[in-house]
Amino acid sequence: SPEAIVPMASELADVARNELKDPLLAISALERLRVAVPTHVPTLFLLSELFIGQRAWDKALVALAGACDASHEKNNKLVALSGRASIYRRVLGQPKAAEAELRKALALDDFDTRTIRNLLDLGSGIDPEERAMLLTRFVGGEIPPLDRMRALLELAEARRAISDDEGAESALV
Repeated sequence: SPEAIVPMASELADVARNELKDPLLAISALERLRVAVPTHVPTLFLLSELFIGQRAWDKALVALAGACDASHEKNNKLVALSGRASIYRRVLGQPKAAEAELRKALALDDFDTRTIRNLLDLGSGIDPEERAMLLTRFVGGEIPPLDRMRALLELAEARRAISDDEGAESALV
């Protein structure tokens, strides 16, 4: 039964990964678990992590998509979408696909600072007004003081670029 398979396969994967240092055995155990319980989110996240370690990018993307689809928690979906965006951007060199994943994440949470920062870092495809709006959301979030200071300077420049001199001054003040 799935209730019995989940703990057994999870334990086998844990032992294979951490004690035997055999990621392929861990992947094999988790793939068998995924066959029995295809929507088990922790398994999908762990599988994606192991696939990333093996540089099996397509399989990691599939596992992360599965985690996003199967989860009912917003934070899990945000992590999965951010992970997919990171693979598309940094590994596969597909900024448009990365942007699409980040926009899906932004649709879930307009104020998620990690998603906003990643979207801003993509650069292309973001018009100056949207950039200013995203930076406004970003500085309103929970970020370290040094990051907030840099973002406020960036916001002032973005506001100046769209001829919003009062907004630029406000960001600096």
